[in-house]
Amino acid sequence: MNNSTNRSDYDGYLAAVDRLLAVDDVDDFMKCLTQEIRAVLPFGSVIGGMARLCKGTVVPELLLQHDFPLEYLDQIRGADGASLSSPILKRWLKTPVPLAFTLNGECDLPHRALAQARRFGLTHVLAHGHYAPTGGGLLTYFSFHQLAVPATHDQRLLLARLMPHMHCAVARIQSRQTPIAAHAAAETGRLAQLSQRQQEIVSWLLRGKTNWEISRITGTSEANVKYHLSNLMRTYAVSSRSSLVFKLCQTHGAPAPLSV
Repeated sequence: MNNSTNRSDYDGYLAAVDRLLAVDDVDDFMKCLTQEIRAVLPFGSVIGGMARLCKGTVVPELLLQHDFPLEYLDQIRGADGASLSSPILKRWLKTPVPLAFTLNGECDLPHRALAQARRFGLTHVLAHGHYAPTGGGLLTYFSFHQLAVPATHDQRLLLARLMPHMHCAVARIQSRQTPIAAHAAAETGRLAQLSQRQQEIVSWLLRGKTNWEISRITGTSEANVKYHLSNLMRTYAVSSRSSLVFKLCQTHGAPAPLSV
């Protein structure tokens, strides 16, 4: 690598750090992610944020993404609807260093995970995180996908140096607003427009109830529950029940389970 390229990367790194130090909210962070950070790590899509480690399970507290296929998230969501089980994240937790993958036949990820990732075009991956075990088990983690070319050694080093600053910026945002507050403000109007029956179904949907269980609880038919779910999917611009649950958890949070 020549000196001019090194200087350019260094200037880009400084610009990203300066922007991260000034980040004050989610919008600021996403602008930094898609501008200064993207300038030095040219990605197509990215997902990450802050999560809490609970007995080996990763539970997102603040989820951030840009052009990332939400359908893929359906494939890695836990049975509880709130946790995530990413094979790349699991690999990083074992050896917390920047990971660079090209998701092809030579990648040593599990075959099913590899096939799903390729299906959504999530090639040329660079991922890294920052884990603070003394800070309540909070983990900041970002997975950059669809890089123009496979990640270079220099890009891995650059991400390693950026990640502590990204962690501080995300922690600052998270400390000022919960995931519910971060998204619910923008969704309050939409939730208020739902009918009483739809709001009731949303409440039970977020508690993990099946369509049949919701129909028994609400005293209506299963077909009627499905009808309302179809309308809710159109309202929230998603194409599956699991995507709807994920979107609702993002915007309104997951309430504590109730016994029925």
